[in-house]
Amino acid sequence: MLVEDATNAEPIAMHATNPVDNAFLLLDKDKLIKALQDIEPAKCINGKPLFKSYGKWNGLKQDQRVKVKQFWTANLDDAARQSIQDSIVQAVENAESDETARQALTSKHDKVRLLHLRVDPSMAGIWTSALREKTRQELDDRTGAVFEDPYSKLAEKFNDPSNIYQNATIIPGKIDANGCYCSVPGMESLAFKCYDIDPSMPTRPLRDGGWLRTKFKELKTAITKCYARFLRSGNQDAEHIYDEWALFADDDVTLYSKAIMTKADMDYLGKAIPEEAQSDTGVVDESDSLEKRAERAAARKRQRSDKRKRDENSREDDVSEMSSPGRSFPTVLDARLKAFAEIEAKKLENDTLRLDQEALRFEQESL
Repeated sequence: MLVEDATNAEPIAMHATNPVDNAFLLLDKDKLIKALQDIEPAKCINGKPLFKSYGKWNGLKQDQRVKVKQFWTANLDDAARQSIQDSIVQAVENAESDETARQALTSKHDKVRLLHLRVDPSMAGIWTSALREKTRQELDDRTGAVFEDPYSKLAEKFNDPSNIYQNATIIPGKIDANGCYCSVPGMESLAFKCYDIDPSMPTRPLRDGGWLRTKFKELKTAITKCYARFLRSGNQDAEHIYDEWALFADDDVTLYSKAIMTKADMDYLGKAIPEEAQSDTGVVDESDSLEKRAERAAARKRQRSDKRKRDENSREDDVSEMSSPGRSFPTVLDARLKAFAEIEAKKLENDTLRLDQEALRFEQESL
């Protein structure tokens, strides 16, 4: 890839038929201008590099752009042009590698923005859809014909530059006489470590639904563990609740979560949002709220209990039949023993008859 930014590339003209002109049209112009200005005079045919006063390509006038092109075509030999072209291509590839690495990194600013998105009231309905159990049909769907992935919708909101979240531990735009941040009253222990978090950092990379799903699971695990330790401590009603939370937080993001998440938020961190919380957003999924799911679970439990009772009653009926009047258990046993005795007597009779026949045949053979 030779062109880094399409806005810096001159439209390909119909008359650009030779390799030199084609290379000029495809190269990133800002990088090309910088290379022509830094070239050694000995490599220039006229012994002078490009004017240092030339800045960005988009800021040049038409006659200045023509001079840049003339410098490229007439003031350099093939070896110099090839060297510059290779260096620009390498610079573009390095920049792309840096961007790929930046995309792979996840900063605390990204994670905190995701937490803000989780407690955003306008996104409650979408989070409910994302966290509820899926039907077999939805799980098997791979084309999007049954439902649209809610995490993709959440990613759109996450990437929206107009969606601004402020650091909840400090007072925005306010500094003290020493030029330091001003923490929200009571959150001093949180702001001490989280004052530099920017949940709306403009240079953050774009994220997709898969990234949101994976990172939210990681955040849910970390916060849930911290919340469990916090509950076991028994200090939930302490005067300085944020100081108590700070004792159990393992990192800045988990520490920050207490600034924006209530007890209810943490209770429902990985669950469908309850119906009353959805009502605040105007988006109510009555069939998939936590209450409805709890009702269905209770109904399934009752069905299992009823089945166990029916099975127990069936076994009791079998026992009662055996112990009914006229057919007591000993009577039934006696009948079975009698039948067994009759079978054994019949076998003994047959054996006796066979032995008598063999004895008679032996006597006849002796005569």
